[in-house]
Amino acid sequence: MKVHLLNAANMPSPTAERGKTLANFRTNDGNQAAYNAAKEFCEVSSPHKILTLVGPPGVGKSHLLEAVAWEYLSRGASVRYEYAPLWMDRLRATFKDDASETYDQVINLQRKVDLLILDDVGAERATPFAAEQLTKVIDQRYNHTSDGRVAISTNLDEKQLAKHTEPRLVDRLFAYRDLAKVAFIGGESFRTGTQWR
Repeated sequence: MKVHLLNAANMPSPTAERGKTLANFRTNDGNQAAYNAAKEFCEVSSPHKILTLVGPPGVGKSHLLEAVAWEYLSRGASVRYEYAPLWMDRLRATFKDDASETYDQVINLQRKVDLLILDDVGAERATPFAAEQLTKVIDQRYNHTSDGRVAISTNLDEKQLAKHTEPRLVDRLFAYRDLAKVAFIGGESFRTGTQWR
């Protein structure tokens, strides 16, 4: 794996060996379909431009997103991993007088990668600005103005996310019939043991 790709990826774990991978994901009845969707999304021949993982906290969505990112990095693809609420905060901060980086510097990190990971979409503060920024990066991939793909996780279902952001964005993230692979994940929380439906 190329060092410059790893440095630019902003991964939650420093290496695949210490990170969350497909190999160390524990499958069960509640998450098997999501695991299969993530594995399929990693294939070069996958027709999907968007992977949307939907489910309650602690069931493995972030693990699968990181695993997908490591798969892409292992084949030399560029990746950018962003926790959606922090990414929004960073974008907003570019408009301050004492900003340390410009809007273009932050947004270009997402625009030019082969795979953009947005973890916990819907956890960011609901504002028109947040909805606009999310829609921009998803539209680029959905409308083929970027060759890249995007994988997201959310705790919100389709209707909840549409209220939180905007229907146009959700229409793309849940585009079952064409470019999006959507997987619902449930089961027991790996963190608390809570059994989700």
